Amino acid sequence: MQRSWGLTRQARPTKNRLGPSDATGGMCGILPDDDQTGPMEKLTALWRGDLRLDDAFWTWAVFGGLLVNLTTSIAFLVLLSMDQPWPALIVGYGFSVPYNVVAVVGVWRSAARHDPPHRHGDLARAAVVILMTVLSLT
Repeated sequence: MQRSWGLTRQARPTKNRLGPSDATGGMCGILPDDDQTGPMEKLTALWRGDLRLDDAFWTWAVFGGLLVNLTTSIAFLVLLSMDQPWPALIVGYGFSVPYNVVAVVGVWRSAARHDPPHRHGDLARAAVVILMTVLSLT
């Protein structure tokens, strides 16, 4: 077991470094090294909840979610206008819904590790569930 800044969890091999809480009230815990991690490592860190809550929420859920869902919605409409309903369905929902699930799980787990005040974590959880539900249905 590894204990760091009030967090207790199983140690696992990782390229991440331990990071302190940031000045804006971010979560203490394991933070990815931007210069040593690729997109899949960051996505894995999101899934595990290893990212700071503000990074998981704003970068991955809000901005990433809007980008992925807007792109897939446009591709969906283009494919539908070309009379390609099955590819449109796959592109429109096959990419966005899994991303939305990963974003919700990542924010949820990051919120569980967020330092007090815990209401920030609870608000982030509620907001991400509502946002991703709306984005998945549209």
